[in-house]
Amino acid sequence: MEGTSSRFGSKKGRKLVTLTNIQKKELCEYKNANPSKTYEEIGNKFGIGKSTVGDILGDKAKWLAITESSGATKRDRGGEWPQLEEALAIWIDNANRANNTITGSIICQKALDYARRLEIIGFPASQVSINF
Repeated sequence: MEGTSSRFGSKKGRKLVTLTNIQKKELCEYKNANPSKTYEEIGNKFGIGKSTVGDILGDKAKWLAITESSGATKRDRGGEWPQLEEALAIWIDNANRANNTITGSIICQKALDYARRLEIIGFPASQVSINF
């Protein structure tokens, strides 16, 4: 099927490459260190197209702020309740600093409390969705 377009690739038959957040950060750092490099040259180095390089560099501040612990993911999918997630993250961080015991059920209770305060309707707070 060479030369035809599909929903999974381009007409050129280029393989789909998805960079991790850390790789996107490295790409931005590489461009900062090599300002004369073209998007095409950078794309060749990272195995992506030049338009993808442009998209990544367009969000350069976001990618340069990535940390090692948050950078292993490939796609930036926001949560359904970002305010709730932020509140829980702060609470968990403070509880860890105070050396408090944190269990899944405690997090669920705290999540329900924050959901009520944030007026989030229909929040399930299931332990299945908790990823440590």
